[in-house]
Amino acid sequence: MKIVSYSSLLRIYIFRQNDQLIHDQQKIIQNLQQQLVHLQKRLNKIENEGIVEPSILFTRLDAERNEKTLQQAVSKGSMLETTYHVKLPRLCFQQKKKPEYFFSFLRN
Repeated sequence: MKIVSYSSLLRIYIFRQNDQLIHDQQKIIQNLQQQLVHLQKRLNKIENEGIVEPSILFTRLDAERNEKTLQQAVSKGSMLETTYHVKLPRLCFQQKKKPEYFFSFLRN
C-alpha cells in the first residue's frame, strides 16, 4: 500500500485548482475576443455606411430641450442663476457650443 503525504495531496489539489482557473480564464478571453470581433464589425459597418446612432441624435435633441427648460426656469425666477451655471457646463459639453451662446439670453 502506498502512503501519500499531506503535502503531496495539497500540491495535487492546488495543481487542479490552478488548472481549472487557467481553463476559466481562457474561456473568458475567448468570449471577450468574440465580443471584440463583433464590435469591430459593427463599427466598420457604421463607418462604411455612414449610419448615425439614434442615441447620439437623442442626446443632442435632449440637450437642446433641457437648455430651453433651464432658460425658462431662470427667466421665471424658479431657478437660481447659480444652479443654472452649475448645469451649464454639461450642456456645453453635449452640444459643443461656446458658453457665450448660453449667456446671450441673460444680457437682454
